[in-house]
Amino acid sequence: MATIQELRSNLAAAVKKARASNLPEDHAAAKAAGLAVAAAISAGAKPCPKCEAAPHGMVQQVSVGRDILEAFDVGCLACHNHCARGFTPELAVDAWNRGVDAYADEAAFDDKGSLVIVPAGWRKPR
Repeated sequence: MATIQELRSNLAAAVKKARASNLPEDHAAAKAAGLAVAAAISAGAKPCPKCEAAPHGMVQQVSVGRDILEAFDVGCLACHNHCARGFTPELAVDAWNRGVDAYADEAAFDDKGSLVIVPAGWRKPR
């Protein structure tokens, strides 16, 4: 089983090849590589509680203070604005499986990258 980093490297190489060749089979290979990354990030996530669709994993760059960090999102492509976020794929999947919605709930992270749910109206931890 390839790691997420290996899958992301494969994706980068496939996208580079597809852009250079502009061949349909290379674009299909790049799409397949992207889906493999998404599946690896969302591995272990339960189906969407709203529509039962399989969740999709993504990597996002987020600003935390002056730092730009990578965060992993697990969300539903059918239900827009419905996802959970973590600084590792495991934290994102755990948040998704617990029903955390990064758009509906105020979510913050502690210093270790663990998701902290803050009820609406409360201040986020510093």
